[in-house]
This record gives sequence, C-alpha cells and structure tokens, in this order.
Amino acid sequence: MVPAWSAMAQEAPPQRPFVPPSGQQPLTPGQRDLNIDQNRFERELQQQHIDRALNQPHGTRLEAPEAPAGPDVTEPGHTVTLTGVDLDFGPQPRLFDVEPLVQAYLHHPIGNQGVFNLVRALTARLYELGYVTSNIALGKPAVVEGRLKLHVNWGRIKGWRINGQSIEGWRERAMVGWAMPNWEGAILNIRDMDQAIENMNNGFKQVTVTIAPAEDYGYSYLDLTMQRAAWARFSVGRDNSGLGTPGQGRDKYNVSVGMGDLLGINDALQLFTSRRYFADASHDGEQSYDLAYRVPLGYTRIDLQAGYSSYKSLLRAHGLAYQSAGNSRSLGLRVTRTVYRDATTQFSLYGGLKTRQNKNYLAGTLLAISSKHYSDGTLGAQWSKQHGRHAMFADLSWNRGLGINNGQYSAFSPTHANAYASRVNGILSWQANFAPRGHLLTVQSQLGFQYSRQMLLNSYQLTLGDEYTVRGFSRLGSQSGDKGVYLSNTVSAPMSLPGSGGVRLAPFVGLDAGVLKNNNEGARAVNIAGWAAGLRVNTPYWNVSATYAKPMWSPLPKKPLWYINTSVVF
Repeated sequence: MVPAWSAMAQEAPPQRPFVPPSGQQPLTPGQRDLNIDQNRFERELQQQHIDRALNQPHGTRLEAPEAPAGPDVTEPGHTVTLTGVDLDFGPQPRLFDVEPLVQAYLHHPIGNQGVFNLVRALTARLYELGYVTSNIALGKPAVVEGRLKLHVNWGRIKGWRINGQSIEGWRERAMVGWAMPNWEGAILNIRDMDQAIENMNNGFKQVTVTIAPAEDYGYSYLDLTMQRAAWARFSVGRDNSGLGTPGQGRDKYNVSVGMGDLLGINDALQLFTSRRYFADASHDGEQSYDLAYRVPLGYTRIDLQAGYSSYKSLLRAHGLAYQSAGNSRSLGLRVTRTVYRDATTQFSLYGGLKTRQNKNYLAGTLLAISSKHYSDGTLGAQWSKQHGRHAMFADLSWNRGLGINNGQYSAFSPTHANAYASRVNGILSWQANFAPRGHLLTVQSQLGFQYSRQMLLNSYQLTLGDEYTVRGFSRLGSQSGDKGVYLSNTVSAPMSLPGSGGVRLAPFVGLDAGVLKNNNEGARAVNIAGWAAGLRVNTPYWNVSATYAKPMWSPLPKKPLWYINTSVVF
C-alpha cells in the first residue's frame, strides 16, 4: 500500500522539489517532540549552571595591607640613594612590574625606614596576587651599584590535614590530588586554594580550608574541614510540558539519581530518565535516558554527557493510520579551563564535541531523509562577576558542524543540504538583590541570542517559547528561527517561613520578549512576547513551581497556560 501522503505527492508533481520554506528536512511529529524535549533539558541544565555561577560563594577576600608611609627625605642617620630595584622571583615568572611601585623611593636619599617601606610596598603587591605566605627579603649584598637587590621567599605547601588529621588512604589522597594537582611542595597561592575548594564542593560534601604554619620555615599546612551531606540523592518529579489531556501525553514523569565521589576524585554523576503518559500506550509513547558525569582536575573540568530517547506515535490522515517511531542517541564531551579567578571574578575557556544519530520510521520503513548522523564542535568563553549585591554571567560560543562520525551537512540551500552549520550563541545574565523596607527582592534579566547566515537544520535553530526563554507558550506555540534574540526578566520575593523547617517561598512575576528570523529568501521576522506570574516552594524534601503565563504577541492564538513542576527529593 502506498501511503496517502506519498500518493498525493505523486498525483501532482511540482515543477521544483518541495522543501519546507527554510530548506530544512521534514520531521515526524515524534522527532519534533524529541527535539523540543532535548532542547528543554539542555536549557534546564544550562540555567542550573548559570544560577550556580550567579550565586556561588565569594572566593577568599584579601584585604590589602595598609600602605606604607612615603619616604622621609629628612630621616637622620645612614642613607642610600637608589637608582633602581631588582626583584628576583626565582622559579616563578615575573608577576608584576616593580618600577611603578618604587618610583617614590628612587633618586633621593632614603634611610633604613625608607628601604623597609619599599619592601613592604612590594610585599603588599605579592599579597594582593594571592601569595599570602610569601615575603620579600634583601639580597646579600643589598645594594649593588645603586640598585637594591631583593628576592622572594616563597611560602610553600607542606601537606594537607583533614579534620585535624594527616590524610590517609587512597580516597583522601585522590580527593586533594585531583582538587589541587602537584600540591606537594608547591608555592601556596590563595586562588589555587579557592579553586581546590570549589572542586571539592561538588554538591555532596561541604569543605572549608584554613592555612596553618608547619614545622619547617616557609611551609604551611592546608587544614581541611569536611562535612558530607550525602553520597547519593534521588528525585521523582512530574511536569505538564506536553500537549492536550493527560491521556494525550501532557504529563511527563521523571526520576533522577545523583551520586558524588564515586571514584574519590570529587566527581559527580547524574542519571535522568523520563516518560510521558499516554492512554494508548501500545501506539503512543515517549521516553528518554540521560547521563551527565563531571570530574574536576585543578583548573580544568571535564564533562561527559550521553543520552538516548525514543518515541512512537500513531499518525492519522485521510481515514488511514500509520505507526511512526524513532530514536535519537547522543554523546558529548566538554573540557573547561579556568584561566583567571580572584575573589569575585572568574574567566574560563571551553571546547566541546557532540555527535548524535537520529532514526525515524513510518509504517516500519526507515525514513532515510531524516535518519542521519550529525556532529559538531564548540569553542567558547565564560565570565562571571560578583560585585556587592549584583552578579553577572556571560557566555559566548561558536558552534560548527563537523564530519566526524559520519556527520552529515546541517545547513541548506533552498533545495538540498550543502554545508555544515555555523552559528554564534551568547547569553548575558544579571542578578541583583534589593531590600526595600526590609523585604528582599531579587531581580534577574537574561539576554540570549543566536546568529547564523545559513538555513539551519531544525535542531540547530534557536527555539523560543518555554520557561527558560519567553514564557506563555506551549510546545505547539513555540517558534524557531535561524537567528534571533530574546530578553527574559523576572522579579521575585524570596522568603523563609519561620518555624517551618526550611520552607522557602518565592512569588514572582516576569515579562519576556523575543524575535526570530529564518534566512530563506523573503522570510519575515516573528515577534513573540509574554508575561508570567507564579510561586516557587522549596523545602528539604519536596519542591513545587506553578507559573501562569499568557502570550502578549504571537503569530498564533493567544491562549494562557500553566507551567507546573513538582518533585520529591530524598
């Protein structure tokens, strides 16, 4: 039997091959839903990462020592006139330019106090750079041909102690060794210590570190206090991210398991599975399985992600019914390197590879046009900054399709696939806390964009219309484009209920807007906007989020909807 949709196409052959207006491959409804769910899952993980960056504790704050007094040119006693200063950093590269810091002490007589103040000014700069146990000393001889000779006595790490005891066993050694590689005898820098603390605080344990002098001159112990929250966490949840009635797949049920320190190297493993409920489970279904594994190594972090999702759906047309089915497999690797950090700022570079395979079937026949491998690589940079009550986060990345693992073209001409996709993505988030009349208000704005000159494969487009971009739209009303921008704004009033055992409420309101455009000839921009109001309730054992949202601008009918998410944690 020839499918009805195929027969209709044969009856009236067009003068040119039919393709969707954007030049994309046609999708079955099930594959489209898988793409939407995968996109939503990735945005949820991304938003969790952004929230952690905006709310993470400050690094160690270093109060600069009091600046020394200026040189007293009338100081009695022995004086020396310096023409310059040479500071020997030893095994370290030159960390700063000495000359601007010592100009006030050159080319006029200074006494012992003046020399002391000069050394003190340089030591303060060393301290500001995080070398809190190092100092600067005079050379022997101290002055050669009018130049003051100085060298750095580097403070070094003698060892780690955990809860007052020397580290014992392979797990403890692995924990500190992966948090701060090559620590034994290393020069102590407070930023290395902050990075190690961040690595060890993987969500399953809480550590703090203090510095204590060791028996040997110039050496220190890092005293670590550790409290384990849990080895594993479990969560069972539900959301209404589907369409129609509960029997038509509106409700999705999910289970997640998180485990920490499986290998003793501050690693974290997250397992997710979800399934939609359908009344006709023999013909309709959708499920997914995802894995995320993270392991830090000093200033480097390695993230591995893998996923498998599948669907089946009964398609009806012209009085006939056809069973469609399909699945998608994905594997991704990302490496992030922190290249700068201080007490309030971090800057990182990252690179990643991802590959996935789609297979779609109609009436048991493989649909070759939409059953392909796709691979891509990403290079990007991230920056976060905390300043008083304000916090900011920025991410800028370039993504390009690749031919590895038989990766196919993912960008199109009006008639066929002809190139690998190339796109630039960015996110800028800002958060601030205010306290009018003593009531806490949190304001968060997020600007996101995608830019490409090509007609992109559906899954490479920017999709707007969910809880994380422009609220007020279901998956049926969401819009996609080759390029676009959105702005999401939320004001919330978090509060704790006294005597409730850790219950926190956060009523909120939001206003979002976005614009999308495809790159095919004659395409027009699509504008969407929506408002939202809701309540989040968080407790140690369960969480609920309910959002009422309504479109303000939309190319489709403006129907309000609810986003409801519930979970139980144990």
